[in-house]
Amino acid sequence: GIDALAIHSDVNMIASFDTKTNDLSLISIPRDTKVTMTQEIQNNLSQRGKYIPVRDGKKGVCKLTEVYAYAGKDYANEFQVKTIEDLLGIEIDYYVAVDTSGFRDVVDAIGGVDMEVKDRLYYSDPEQGLYIDLYPGYQHLDGDKAEQLVRYRDGYASKDLKRIEVQRDFMKEMLKK
Repeated sequence: GIDALAIHSDVNMIASFDTKTNDLSLISIPRDTKVTMTQEIQNNLSQRGKYIPVRDGKKGVCKLTEVYAYAGKDYANEFQVKTIEDLLGIEIDYYVAVDTSGFRDVVDAIGGVDMEVKDRLYYSDPEQGLYIDLYPGYQHLDGDKAEQLVRYRDGYASKDLKRIEVQRDFMKEMLKK
C-alpha cells in the first residue's frame, strides 16, 4: 500500500495461497521495520548517484517504508520486493502495489465492506488532505470510510501495530465479500 504521494510504502502484506486447501494466509510487516538494503540495491543506488542511508554507522540501513522512497519511482516496487524477500528469506512470485485512490476504487467496486469500527477515530492533517472521522459501531464502509479506517494510527497506544491489526481485520472482511 503506497501513500498518496507515492513516496512511501505504508502497508506491506504478504499473502500465501494454498491451492490444495484454498487457504489464504496474510502477514503484515510494520512499515518502520529496520532493514538493511541488499548490496545489489546499494550498488544500483550508487550507480545512479542516489543517496544511500547510513544508520548507526552502517550503510544501507533504514526503515522498510523508506526503501520505497530511496529507490525512486522506476525501482521502488522492485526494491521493496527484494528487501522483503531478503528480510523474510522467501521468494515472492507476484506483487500488487495499490495507492490510496486505487484502494478506495477497489472497495467501492465491490460495494463496500460491512464491519465493526471498534474505536472513535478522529484525525486531521490538511497537508496530506487526510481527514479521519469515524464513530464506533457496526457499519458499512465505502472506499472513503475504509481508507480512513485503515490509515488511522495516531490515537492508538501501539500506533502502527494496532493499525496493522485493524488492516488485517478489514482485509478479512473484504475477502469474505
